[in-house]
Amino acid sequence: MTSPNNQNNLPLNGRPNGWLNQYARNVYSQFGEDGILEQALRLLPVRDKWCVEFGAHDGLTYSNSANLITAQEYRAVLIEPD
Repeated sequence: MTSPNNQNNLPLNGRPNGWLNQYARNVYSQFGEDGILEQALRLLPVRDKWCVEFGAHDGLTYSNSANLITAQEYRAVLIEPD
């Protein structure tokens, strides 16, 4: 959310839009989501370590949750319609 008087189009937290992109890093993901998710989750309070991925394919290829599951001991529901 931005302020109507904000000339720089910065969100209310003062960070530029897309600031998490600097943490982009691929382990299993395709476009840096592994690193972005890791940093975003670091900023959140207590977590229950559950995740859901829709369109999970084989659970590894271009997965946005595989790194959470394998490296950070998350439990997950992976959904693939085919």
